[in-house]
Amino acid sequence: MYLLWLYTSVNKAQYMIQSITTLIISIEIVFNKKNPSNLFLSREIDGIFEVEKKTRSEEGDWKTETVTSNSTIDNLRPYVVSGNSDSSSFLFWMQGKYYHYTNFETNLIIKEIDYQQ
Repeated sequence: MYLLWLYTSVNKAQYMIQSITTLIISIEIVFNKKNPSNLFLSREIDGIFEVEKKTRSEEGDWKTETVTSNSTIDNLRPYVVSGNSDSSSFLFWMQGKYYHYTNFETNLIIKEIDYQQ
């Protein structure tokens, strides 16, 4: 469902659906519930998975900001959790080697985010 929202071109969406079995850990997308125009994803860049933030404008354009960059180890499975205040949330992700959901060598990274950003 989120893949179709991200990829507005029907051809790209069909390709993504057909390729989903090979992209199991490549496509990791989570929305910030306090600001659904923001989403976080992990994708492969130069052989390493990096976390990015994408922000959708009212015109429908996407702005990309790096959360991690130039990493030497994978950054995977981003997840957003609401904070105690109305203006904060926390971005969690796994950093390390991820072989299977029962077999991984990772650390949990936590970063506070402002929902308005």
